[in-house]
Amino acid sequence: MHISYLLTNHFGYKELLIFGGATKTGPLSQLLHLQIHFLSTPENPSIYEKGRITASLTQDRIHTDIQQFIYHPRTQHSSVSLTEYNQLIVFSGGNVGSQPVSDDKVYMYDSEINSWNIIPVEGLPPCSRLGHLILYEFPYELANSNYERIPKGKMYIHGGMVNEKLLDDIYVLNFTNQVREI
Repeated sequence: MHISYLLTNHFGYKELLIFGGATKTGPLSQLLHLQIHFLSTPENPSIYEKGRITASLTQDRIHTDIQQFIYHPRTQHSSVSLTEYNQLIVFSGGNVGSQPVSDDKVYMYDSEINSWNIIPVEGLPPCSRLGHLILYEFPYELANSNYERIPKGKMYIHGGMVNEKLLDDIYVLNFTNQVREI
């Protein structure tokens, strides 16, 4: 299981981010970054038909960039997309079978600067898990400055599993004002 998000970059282009997943040999640690260009033609002047996108994704219309995530490869992880800054937050996930990765850090991929960071959280983080749910609550007021690029809202983590044990807990993570580059 991998995750994917559609974002709009600072040039106005649509980008599809695909992270993680697995093959027969194990979990993946790649972030596939696809820049999608929709082309209008005289035969198809609009990319919209009845409210859906009709452009096809062919190799000459996609710019691909693969960035390696330097920590544990993972599958069955959860994430949220922070459209306020075109960022992707990832927490925990699976290693092999029903074993979670041995990592309880919160990671943020920032598509604007093409880098991964560790986001410190206040309090005791939840244990590593897989198959869990994450929800991000945007702050009531966004910062006027885009300088910090640190999430200001709250992240809720619910459930999942560790080995054969199902979890029914819920955590609320508050982000601090610091970020650590990796």
